[in-house]
This record gives sequence, C-alpha cells and structure tokens, in this order.
Amino acid sequence: LLKTRITPATQPASTSTVAHPDGATGSQTQPPQVSGPRARTADRNFTNLPTRHAGARALKQPVKLTRAASKVDTRALAAAAIQPGLSARLESMRQYLAELKTAAHADPNLRVETPGHRDAEFLDLLVAVENARHPKLALSAHTISLNALNTTNPAAVASLARNLETSMRSREPWHAVVDIGGHAMALSVRHHPAQPKQISMIVVNSAGEHLSVPEWNLMATLLAGHLNHKLEQAGDPKGVRIVLHCLNTGIQKTNHGGAIFALSAVKAMPGDEDIGKLHAHALSEAGKHADAVDVHVIDETPLLGRVSSST
Repeated sequence: LLKTRITPATQPASTSTVAHPDGATGSQTQPPQVSGPRARTADRNFTNLPTRHAGARALKQPVKLTRAASKVDTRALAAAAIQPGLSARLESMRQYLAELKTAAHADPNLRVETPGHRDAEFLDLLVAVENARHPKLALSAHTISLNALNTTNPAAVASLARNLETSMRSREPWHAVVDIGGHAMALSVRHHPAQPKQISMIVVNSAGEHLSVPEWNLMATLLAGHLNHKLEQAGDPKGVRIVLHCLNTGIQKTNHGGAIFALSAVKAMPGDEDIGKLHAHALSEAGKHADAVDVHVIDETPLLGRVSSST
C-alpha cells in the first residue's frame, strides 16, 4: 500500500505554564501558527507598509504672524503732539488748506490779492507730518528775517547754520522749507562725500525772483563764515565752500500758500534726476573756486515746476 503523509495546515495550540512572582501558576495559550505560502505573502506585504510618525504633527513649528511695520514714523509727531492748543491749530490748518484749495481753482487774476501771511503759522505742523510720512527726507523748517539779513546780522541764518554744522560732521543730506520774509522756499543740501566742507545748496522758489543775487550771496557768505568760525574753534583748518543755486520756477503767482508749494517741491527733490545732477556738478566744482561762496540764480526754470504747480 502507498503510504502518504499529510501535514495539517494548522497545528493545535500549545499551552504552557507561566510562573508568577507570588508563586502562582497560570496557563498561557499560544496563538496558532499559520504556515503556507499565503501567510508568507501576507507577511511581505505588511513589511512594505509606510511607517507613521505620530509625533510629526506635534513637532511642527507654529506659524508666527508678524504685523507689517507702519510706514509712518510716529516719533516725528511727538514734539508737535505736546503743544498746547494743538487741536485748535489743526482745525485752523484744515480750514486754511481748504481756503488754499478754493483759491487755486478761482480766477487767477484774483489770487494776487489774496494775503499769504498765514503760511508760516502752520509750517511746523506741516513739517512734522511730512517727517512722519517720509523719515528719510530729514525735513526742517527755518525762518530768515530780511531785516537781519540786510544788516549782515549772523543771527539771520543761525538755525540754517546749525543744521549745516551738524551735517558737515555726519555728511548726511537733508531738506528744509525756508521762510524768508514771509515767503517759503524748498531747500536741498548735499555734502561732498570725501570733502564735507564742500557744500551744494539748491533752492527751489515757486514764485518769481524773491531775493536778488547780492542777497543770496550775502546769505551764503554768512553761512560759510559761521562754519569756518566753528572749524577754527575746534582747531580744524577752514576751507568751507558753498555753491548755491536758486531756481525760480515762476509757477506761483502770489505768496499765498507758498509753504504748500515748497513742501510739494521739497518732497520731489530727493528722487529728481535733474536735481541730483545739479548737486553732483556743484560739488565737483566747489573745490575749484578760491572764494568761499558761488551763487547762481536761474529764472523761469522748468525744474520741479510741474510738481509745484500740481499743489
């Protein structure tokens, strides 16, 4: 007879005795052992399953939300904010600006009779607002008395001279609105990067001729004298050279609202290509002159005239 041996697919579960720490014994049932090709295939499939990282989500860094920096430098408004009666001044300034807007659209022949004595009244507030909006403008306001200037009094240019003294050390550019005899004009100042004693000053006057060439020359001479005196006090050699250009655009027909025209012009000056070229030319020529000052007055120039007329 042909003898055959049949191997069962499953073997009976075996039992074993497990010793416990207290001496008691218990039985433990072993799970049935599966054999055969299907079981081996299943084992291989399980080994190919992706591994889950339970801690991955917990280790993920939280998203940090940051608030965009404000474009307004509120520190520039701090000095104006503590002024007494600021609210009333702001309201008066709003009314004044509304009057300027109305006058700008009125009959041009009537604008000449409009008084402009209120420009200087709000100049400090307007400068504070522009410095808050454009901190790199480094804007300041200055007043020059015509009477003091014509008597060759150095006090006429004292505030301008202090600014020049500071920037001559820092070599940083700056801008200003200068009120001369009740009419405001825009000013841009640059120093030679290697020779800060060589200074270029560009004035943009939206009206016609306000100062004569001798008066501009006198103003520049007083400024140079102040700076040379400070250098001498510090034990440094003198040698200040100032090249001053005054550009009369002729856009404004009256001094009414001159500060607004000046602010409009001064904001455009840092990025104006022609102003930059004029500064570069002036600084390249400053060291070639024996005199301390060199003044040029240009009438009816189109430089910044379009910008000023849009106010």
